[in-house]
Amino acid sequence: MRGLGFSFRNCIRRESEKHLAVTAAAFPQSSKSPIGQHRTTTSGSPSHLPQPSHGVYRNSFENTRAGGKPRVKTSSTRPENVFLSTPSQQPPLQSEPILLLEGDQYHFSEQGGIARSFYHLVDDLIDTSGPSIAIEEHYDLDNCLKSYIIRKTTNNNACDKNEVNLGKPLERSPLLLQEIPDRWYCSNEKTSATSPGTGSRTWDSSLAMAMYFGKHPELLTGRCIEVGSGVGSGGILSGLLQTISTSSSLQSLTLTDCQDQVIDQCKENVVKIFGDAPSLVCVNKLNWHDFLMADNANAMAHAGLYDTILACDCAYIYPDIIALAKTLKTLLRNNVESRCYVFGPSNRGGFHELIKLLREDASYHVNIQELHLVRYRLEASIQDDFIGERRLWQKDFLHTSSDLGRRQHRSKVCSKTESAVLLATLSFRSIHSAKKPRSISDID
Repeated sequence: MRGLGFSFRNCIRRESEKHLAVTAAAFPQSSKSPIGQHRTTTSGSPSHLPQPSHGVYRNSFENTRAGGKPRVKTSSTRPENVFLSTPSQQPPLQSEPILLLEGDQYHFSEQGGIARSFYHLVDDLIDTSGPSIAIEEHYDLDNCLKSYIIRKTTNNNACDKNEVNLGKPLERSPLLLQEIPDRWYCSNEKTSATSPGTGSRTWDSSLAMAMYFGKHPELLTGRCIEVGSGVGSGGILSGLLQTISTSSSLQSLTLTDCQDQVIDQCKENVVKIFGDAPSLVCVNKLNWHDFLMADNANAMAHAGLYDTILACDCAYIYPDIIALAKTLKTLLRNNVESRCYVFGPSNRGGFHELIKLLREDASYHVNIQELHLVRYRLEASIQDDFIGERRLWQKDFLHTSSDLGRRQHRSKVCSKTESAVLLATLSFRSIHSAKKPRSISDID
């Protein structure tokens, strides 16, 4: 449920202003408040960053010209606000940006091409109970194409001064996922209600969600639905990891969004990974605002059907948050074992507003857990077959990603960023509150 007729940049400004007030109230005496830890430049990136020794940097919102055609940056001139350590120095630890939307920078070889990143959850990394899941991402920014290599890591997977152990890739890696090239992303003009909006891209929180359920597959049970799936990265990766787990009791996974273009792209991504044959994953259209109307047929058809609900980084636009809260509570099956898992950056003002609304209903208990996501920007590959002047086609992209994943188990680190991702778990307080008959109009 993303991008409903708003200018994205204006939305970010409004979100930032509201975030300042919400987070200031949430952290009145804390010196660790997400606000005030760093200064930002006009592009939205940290301004206290060291100069690189080599390479090309591009922001994620620079990938498209105003006319919608791919833009390739050929200059190797270093911008002022880049982050890359020299080989002899410790990779700099960056403060998390306020919104994790604009100004996100990727490291390329000077020939351009594919950016590489590596993600893991810190708490899982030090868990000695068994291997955890980490994700390596290859990003063809000009073509909005991503390839994911899922890796198994252990508690010995520590990073030295400027290298990180990547771990062993799983057999089903890499996985190809297409984002939506959208000139709206670089426009200051107001967009139509049909714009794919933030659902056209993938966000770090979705990878945190996938890794969390990869470590805890027993939490995804019965009939599961994800709201605001976008192009499907988090839901697809979570569902895929369930298929290789021996402790999963997941029966079905439904990915949903409200924009037709986003839904079509999500379906294509599901087919690429799971094939044309019927699988446990399907894609449907779902509008949160339907749940604000008491007699809406679409809302009634979904009410109380799901044992597990997922929502990842969905709370952006304040008018939608009321509809989102109503949707989550309506979809959840009336059972004390049912769970709703909501993921979002700790510094997102909209996320805290959503939790506030959910806690206002005495029938539900909301538990908050903090996950620590670490992201490494890896040194770009310099192989001729992996990064070159020609456009990478999907089959070439998959082949080279797979080849690199098999051959490379360590990589040099250009920068390291730690972010706090909050997980809110919604459940019924008691059998009485769970079994109490409720109509949609009764749900607050």
